[in-house]
Amino acid sequence: MTELLFLLLPLAFYSGWQAARKRYKAKNKNKVGKSETHFVKGINYLLNEQPDKALEFFLNHSAIDEYTAETFLLLGNSFRNRGEVDRALKVHQNLIARPKLSKHQKEAAMMALGKDFFAAGLLDKAESVFKELLDNNPKNGTEACQTLREIYEQLKDWHKAIDVTKCVSSENMNQTRITAHYYCELASQELENGNLYLVDDHLKQAKKSHKDSPRIEIILGDIATHEEKYSKAIKHYEAAIKADSRLLGMVFDKLINVSEKSSGIEQVYNFLIHYFKKSKDIDVLEYLLDLVHSHNPKQDTELHKIIEAELQTNKLSLQSILKSIKLLLKLAPKSEQNKELILLEKALENHIAGQLDFQCQHCGYKMNEYLWRCPVCHYWDTIAKI
Repeated sequence: MTELLFLLLPLAFYSGWQAARKRYKAKNKNKVGKSETHFVKGINYLLNEQPDKALEFFLNHSAIDEYTAETFLLLGNSFRNRGEVDRALKVHQNLIARPKLSKHQKEAAMMALGKDFFAAGLLDKAESVFKELLDNNPKNGTEACQTLREIYEQLKDWHKAIDVTKCVSSENMNQTRITAHYYCELASQELENGNLYLVDDHLKQAKKSHKDSPRIEIILGDIATHEEKYSKAIKHYEAAIKADSRLLGMVFDKLINVSEKSSGIEQVYNFLIHYFKKSKDIDVLEYLLDLVHSHNPKQDTELHKIIEAELQTNKLSLQSILKSIKLLLKLAPKSEQNKELILLEKALENHIAGQLDFQCQHCGYKMNEYLWRCPVCHYWDTIAKI
């Protein structure tokens, strides 16, 4: 893929230059000159896989004006997309220093430079560039705001993330949902510190941003657990699961913990059985199987009937099939246990050993635990059980 990008780079660069050249020649019909020959020479360096010579040539080329600036932007962005951030920085810094850029092109070069710093992990420099862009043009800074938001997410500076998200349309449902996450992050931090009055303030703001956020229910359940109000905690955790069954990955252990301190594990079993019958969600079935194996509720014969039906009619995950086999072996009398089924159980265990349980539905990254935000693509609410 990298080699393909390298081959496409000079072609894209040449295409952009040709477009700029046509506009330039339309305004300067009598000016045909050395500029064209110089640019072709630089493109030849790229075609011959000599990027350092090409870079040196273009940076030292004096004929960069408003008509060829777009071509240089394309060159720098192409370097950054290939992971060559140092070269991208040189191009964009050189371009910003040129005197004949329009305001629009100057802003585009600054935006590209900020992205270079961000890609290089120089978050303080990237922040400085994007803040300057916003100060100079606050009415047209959506892209700068979005990248600043990503910077503050990485720094876990949730207050700044909230402030900068306000410059993106408040009517954007995705933005209000993300803002609710920021307030929930603050609430979780304060809960760890035992500042319950601040937790309440942050949750109120989260509800204003996105009143249906299931994460709010989880934090309310955590507060109830902290206060030893276990029945109340169970209700909040169950409400979160009903809103989004993927959250079982985060709530399951908490639900088990508080139920053992309250009405007993049977309540969790009954809730999950009822919810599965209503939703037919395979993820719920897998957690039901986990519950049976780890805590042995008395009603597991009911689950036996469900498993028989699901194995015949639905496409289950390998994890679910393995756990179903374990349940069938567990319920069968020892004299009736099938040796072939035991071998199949062992084969499945070997096959899925070491596999991760969760995956981002946006970028495909796999992980061991449920996270609110994917650590690779940085999207929120995209993690699900595999």
